[in-house]
Amino acid sequence: MSKPLIGISGSLNDAEKQVFLVRAYMQAILGAGGIPVLLSPEMTGETLSECLDRLDGLMLAGGGDVVPERYGQSAIPELGETTPLRDTFELSILPMAIDRAIPVLGICRGIQVLNVALGGTLYQDLATQHPAKTCGLLPHQQTQPYETPTHGVQVEADSLLCRLLDSQHCLVNSMHHQAADTVAPALRIVARAEDGVIEGLEHPGLPFFVGVQWHPERLDDTASKGLFSGFVQAAKAHRREKA
Repeated sequence: MSKPLIGISGSLNDAEKQVFLVRAYMQAILGAGGIPVLLSPEMTGETLSECLDRLDGLMLAGGGDVVPERYGQSAIPELGETTPLRDTFELSILPMAIDRAIPVLGICRGIQVLNVALGGTLYQDLATQHPAKTCGLLPHQQTQPYETPTHGVQVEADSLLCRLLDSQHCLVNSMHHQAADTVAPALRIVARAEDGVIEGLEHPGLPFFVGVQWHPERLDDTASKGLFSGFVQAAKAHRREKA
């Protein structure tokens, strides 16, 4: 059987003239036995639908902030760089992926987009908005290299994420200033950091719909490899079902 095709939604620069992806995402998919493909955010309508019909998995990579109007808020001064074209593309492709039960993995910004797409909201800036800001908020924008874990995450024992990581507790890196606030009704919180920040979400009604707030593609540990391996295996299963 041929390897599953994993479409990846990457970043856009400030002027939205370049589409790019950190190599670690592609390396993680290749290492798990999949074929990574960078998706064009210009795709709409029939082109996007035809693309999804050919994909076996969809990954939303990290990147800038989601435009707050997408979840019913006005921007605060602490909001970071936004890319409206990317928001439009990802919020269009996700419902189509859900309709097809395509395995979906969201990383960092990706978990936030999963939540927004299904009706949830975000903290635009943890340091100024999260309840733990005055009593022990972790430094979620670490100064150490991405490859260095800096805090722990507790994972729900009965979750898909726990099975993928093969652990109820793991050490993760942290490179974000936003996170899920109100969680979309269809999603379940399956992991939190020690300060209560949401680190994992999944959709119990779908075969594979998982988001993590950290960057497993930059960690060389058993848990991270298990997450990508499970994602690619789910993509293989989806490919068989389509045949």
